[in-house]
Amino acid sequence: MTVSTCNLINFDSDIVVYEGTCDNMTQVACNGDGDGCDGYSSTTTFNVTGGSQYLFRVGGWDGSSEGNGSISVDGPGNGCDVDPAVVIEYPNGQPNLVDPNGGTVVEIDVSAGKSEPAGGMLHWNSGTGWNSAPLNANYDATFPAFECGASVDWYISVDSVDGDTVVSPNGAPSNNWNAMAYSGSDITFDDDFNSDQGWDVYAGAGTGNWDRAVPTTGGIRC
Repeated sequence: MTVSTCNLINFDSDIVVYEGTCDNMTQVACNGDGDGCDGYSSTTTFNVTGGSQYLFRVGGWDGSSEGNGSISVDGPGNGCDVDPAVVIEYPNGQPNLVDPNGGTVVEIDVSAGKSEPAGGMLHWNSGTGWNSAPLNANYDATFPAFECGASVDWYISVDSVDGDTVVSPNGAPSNNWNAMAYSGSDITFDDDFNSDQGWDVYAGAGTGNWDRAVPTTGGIRC
């Protein structure tokens, strides 16, 4: 909520905000000179709690500060939606890799919040714009094929029977999950130097040389 005399009065003002009643109140905000306000007028913004009572006091900075004008009260708005329409959870987490050939499945648990779920979508963007596909009957998501090495942004949306849409993560699509399109890794050569793999060693006169050998005391270290 914002309480303001900014550019609305003709004297040097102070604003004080209290929570409670006249017999039992607690100061929660105050302001003397608001930023960008002419004539040392005031503005203050503070958080409020539903069901609470707030008292505003407007006065002059000193005994000579007097005049007239208006006070503006803006808010508090609709507040926070603490309980979502539906709840979206990932029992096995979100994948860091998805198979470029397609078919990677993300298990999703969707449960009722203030409403009941009525279907959901997987949304993805691999660099060519957002696309979407429906979740299955169990609300699991199956990724399509991607170009190998693509960076895939994705999120989930679930509709409720009351017409609400919940997205995961919050703030999607600007906030989203990400995975890389790789099926894994192939080991083309592995050498732990515990056996002779047939290396040919060459180094110039100024470089030095090396050879395989068993360390002193058989490689045992305390």
